[in-house]
Amino acid sequence: MQLIVPGSIVIYFVLRKLFFSASVVLFWFGQNLIDISIYMQDAIPQQMPLLGDIHDWAYLFGKFGLLKQSWFIGDSVAFLGVLVVSVSVIAALTTTIMYSFEEKAQD
Repeated sequence: MQLIVPGSIVIYFVLRKLFFSASVVLFWFGQNLIDISIYMQDAIPQQMPLLGDIHDWAYLFGKFGLLKQSWFIGDSVAFLGVLVVSVSVIAALTTTIMYSFEEKAQD
């Protein structure tokens, strides 16, 4: 849900050509990737407080034999999150600049 909701909203805005709105929600999506990456990196040390008894990422990584790679996977997801956040900021600025030029051209 942490990625499905903002991802769906980004798609909704893009399909309606509301690119500034899409870029704002894309920022939210990227921030969630960064948040998830921190939890992924905690799969081995398990120092973060949990709501339940089982560490989700420790369970998933263990089930698929990826527990030793959890730090690398978490770093990769964090990098992807930073990249998505950066793209969203660039998209928001580009959309704002293009909109201001369109308004000036109409005057």
